[in-house]
Amino acid sequence: MGIAFIGHPHFSSRLALEFQDRGYKTIMLDYNEWGHNFFTSIKAVINYQVLHFISGTGYRKLFYALVLRFILRKKILVHFVGSDVTRMKTRKYFDRINWVGALKLAHRVFCVAPWLRDELKPYGNSESFALFFRKFTFKQMMLPEKFTILSYIPETRPEFYGKSIVEQLIVANPRFHFIILGGSDFYHYPNVECHTIDYKMDMIKFYNRTSVLLRLTEHDGLSNMVMESLAMNRHVVWTYDFPYVHQSEKEFEKVQKLLKKIHNNNLPNTSTKWMQTHFDYTLFLNTLEAMYKNPNTPVPKGLYS
Repeated sequence: MGIAFIGHPHFSSRLALEFQDRGYKTIMLDYNEWGHNFFTSIKAVINYQVLHFISGTGYRKLFYALVLRFILRKKILVHFVGSDVTRMKTRKYFDRINWVGALKLAHRVFCVAPWLRDELKPYGNSESFALFFRKFTFKQMMLPEKFTILSYIPETRPEFYGKSIVEQLIVANPRFHFIILGGSDFYHYPNVECHTIDYKMDMIKFYNRTSVLLRLTEHDGLSNMVMESLAMNRHVVWTYDFPYVHQSEKEFEKVQKLLKKIHNNNLPNTSTKWMQTHFDYTLFLNTLEAMYKNPNTPVPKGLYS
């Protein structure tokens, strides 16, 4: 059996390698490139029986879906991951109708988190089934002596990630240390260090130095940084309701109050065991494998969904 993973190259390639190791023929196709030319796109997947779209953005054309499902008899699984849900909601009417029609022809449509599933309800049925790409069995390290806050603020759309609030927190808490990944606008603050980021970097070295991950996104999927931080018993302040997370609205006063509370308690999170139980990587891969053989396979109760 051949499996084509169509989506973000970093994450799709990791799943492709996992299933190569299990003896399957796999290919990774970038969702930004696949789908522009009909004949080239169909040729790329002609010898693969299963198509797994790691982002709904890669699977939004009804004509493609008709050919893939009914002429080529492909098994089609689609995973919405975050920004693709926003894209669905903001498309022009006829573009959205085309996309919704394609989704109705997929064997299964998933969202990586239940809140994304709820957002998609007006456009059709989907299920919550988390996607993740690693084992969460990290060596546990003690919290750093200096209270340290890690945050991702990229140079593109920084306010989407809460830049102005993070800057207020930096100014208001000179005794807290801040590690900012992505942008470099905070270099001039004495309690800040900035680092560029890419998908190949070793994030564990940052989590080991972190007391709290601060993620103030306007919209999000199931963040890898959140999962990795929780797996290392780090506190997480996030704009979403999730087990072992300190949920906060995107407001300076509320975030400040939470950070002070975490700092004063001076205790690690207790999230590691829950993460290892509900994000069991072997069970996750076994479930995907079963779905590729039989798309009607249910999501096991033990996995987060």
